[in-house]
Amino acid sequence: MKHRGDITSTAVFAQFIEHCTTATSLEVLAKRNGVSHATMKRRFKWCWLVDVPDPTVGHDKRVYDQVFLDGSYTAGGCLIIAATIDHVIAWHRCRHETTHDYQRLLERIEAPLIAVIDGSQGAFSAIKKCWPTTRIQRCLVHAQRVVRRYTTSRPRTDAGRTIYQLALKLTRITTLDEAAQWGAQLHEFFTIYQAWMNEKTTVKDPKTGAWTHMWTHHNVRKAYNSLNHLWRSNLLFVYLKQSLTLTGSNPPPTALKAASTPNSNYSPAHTAEDPESANAACWIGGSTYKQNCLTTQYESPGSPTGARTNSPK
Repeated sequence: MKHRGDITSTAVFAQFIEHCTTATSLEVLAKRNGVSHATMKRRFKWCWLVDVPDPTVGHDKRVYDQVFLDGSYTAGGCLIIAATIDHVIAWHRCRHETTHDYQRLLERIEAPLIAVIDGSQGAFSAIKKCWPTTRIQRCLVHAQRVVRRYTTSRPRTDAGRTIYQLALKLTRITTLDEAAQWGAQLHEFFTIYQAWMNEKTTVKDPKTGAWTHMWTHHNVRKAYNSLNHLWRSNLLFVYLKQSLTLTGSNPPPTALKAASTPNSNYSPAHTAEDPESANAACWIGGSTYKQNCLTTQYESPGSPTGARTNSPK
């Protein structure tokens, strides 16, 4: 039988989880409860002190089809997380996403078939050392973001609009034939716009006064080169090529929700007041939410999750 204190604590902790894992601010929660911002903050003070369980317990010797690796930066440093499509496997606190720190994370986990990364060189190098048989898949949403950084979401040139649309197609590809067609379209883009992208402009260096040649359309070049590098390195559609050996179908690999909550780029750990609190917030966020797939067809009831349930090695 629950006492009133337990019921109250449960309600407070539920609101604390909402605050950590969504964009709901303390101001909104305070207004909802009819209290001040300071009172709401005081109510949450004990929640930050809840012991964070080690998620590695219970995952020993288990092999997963896909493991997602990502990091969340806080005022106290960085928390790198390894997760499946619906739960956290392990996490490691560090200052930066270095190869050494990712190695300390990966050595606690059995090598999966596919590892999805956001492009971090530290994660890439650590996978090569710790999981030499694991195929590396680049997060498609991060690949799209790189292109959008160079072209913006409203490109002004035909070439910019074309390469941006190619990037948007990445998360809608579901078969190897569609992947091959996408690669052909990327090659066609280069054929059409090669001369245009190679145009140079002569500019004068304001500091030295020397004249130099610069790429006229350098942003579109960078957008194209980012996609071309991933395509030539076979990092874009590993989840399709590997699907013959996986249980069920695989959703497009996208950013890990543990480090990026659904509303904007809000991170739960940004509200933490110290490193230990940041760990608690990130763990709650990673444990509460499923991995963020942009296409809803993979979230329909009864559809395969794409991550094989815990299979003993």
